[in-house]
Amino acid sequence: MTSAIEEQLPEDVQQRMIEKLLGKVNAERIKTATRGFRPVSVIVAYEFYRMPMQDFRSWRIDRIENGRKDQHLGNLNAEDCRREVEALRSKGFTVRQVTIGLAPTKAQLEQARKAGKIRRSSIMDKLKDVRI
Repeated sequence: MTSAIEEQLPEDVQQRMIEKLLGKVNAERIKTATRGFRPVSVIVAYEFYRMPMQDFRSWRIDRIENGRKDQHLGNLNAEDCRREVEALRSKGFTVRQVTIGLAPTKAQLEQARKAGKIRRSSIMDKLKDVRI
């Protein structure tokens, strides 16, 4: 599976190459896999938010890969954050704003209620055949 060129590279460089090609989750799984490794699909999304206690350069963007959150960019002003969000959206990534310390909008409340109802009904559907 590895070529002669890859074997000449240091281990940390090899690890970064694997992370770039397969994602961090699959790179970690390769380390622990004994046999029959099958990569999982990588789902990447981004969240951006404003830190409530800071006034200047308070915007941050986090990268979420298969549920793991890492900071993508930090200490941005509003314009730089907006520019980066637009660039990520133009590349086809899902980018959503997270409100920290702010009251949610009416649309966000309605969306949360709807998601909760769907989640509850799916759980109840799974439990309907369980007998105690």
